[in-house]
Amino acid sequence: MFAILASENVRAAGGVILRGGKVCIIHRPDYEDWSLPKGKLDGRETHEQAALREVHEETGLRCTLGAELSSQEYTDRQGRPKTVRWWAMSVVGDDGFKALHEVDARRWVTPEQAERTLTYEHDRELVREALEAAGRN
Repeated sequence: MFAILASENVRAAGGVILRGGKVCIIHRPDYEDWSLPKGKLDGRETHEQAALREVHEETGLRCTLGAELSSQEYTDRQGRPKTVRWWAMSVVGDDGFKALHEVDARRWVTPEQAERTLTYEHDRELVREALEAAGRN
């Protein structure tokens, strides 16, 4: 594990997973929110590698990268600047969901259900962007 200095930009990556007209969302019990899978880069990992790894760890889904979506920049709960890069993703395999401390539920929802369920507006915007990129307005 690498220590991150308070002034260092936290780098993270994640995915908007689309399959059969539905979107995969996750529940994080520590935050009591519904969100999209994402996480911090490990060591020298690229953003693309981190996005695929984090999606697999949090959902059990093996995916391929599609279009890169809008990135997100904000200050995390420790006061550090954080940048998250996002990709639309397609499922190539499902190793099965296993509840973890960080994520205790995985759901496939329609875009309309995602609009109502996702906690953060930026996540809802990413879903709309991924659907548009996939040609499914």
